[in-house]
Amino acid sequence: GEWPAGYKCCQGVIPACACFKPGEMGEADNACCCLCLEAWCCTGISTSSTYIFVMETYQLDNDPCYNKFVRFNNCIQILACFCTIASIFMSDLREAAQCVRLIADFVFRTLMGCINAQVNFEIDYQLQRGGGAYKPVAGAVAGAYPPQQNMGGQVPPQPHYAQGYPL
Repeated sequence: GEWPAGYKCCQGVIPACACFKPGEMGEADNACCCLCLEAWCCTGISTSSTYIFVMETYQLDNDPCYNKFVRFNNCIQILACFCTIASIFMSDLREAAQCVRLIADFVFRTLMGCINAQVNFEIDYQLQRGGGAYKPVAGAVAGAYPPQQNMGGQVPPQPHYAQGYPL
């Protein structure tokens, strides 16, 4: 939709959960305020949902390197969590836990920067090739979940990766 009338928290990709209900949280009346809160308080979810939205809208597949980067980020975040918990019980680990947390924060911020660059580049690419502004594809973002596995023995079509910066 048009900005700001069509704005939904997390692009409407994240399903409603408890008190979090995209589209029903005052976005229509306070789009700028909601967007600022979303970006400030929920950086990871906000960035990831925008990425999912763009990828689904233009029917693109994740670059395999992107998937590896996300997995690495998830692992380093878990490691930082474990180190922080361990440092509660073993004071000698506090400095090491802080170092691991610093590295995990760096990896997270780098991933968010790469995702934002990819989204920006993809939108620019789509506009330059005549894709115009956001044109939803039938069924896009319906569930924002990975496609079903190929169980029929057919050869799957070649994936269409996003243009621009490989992640």
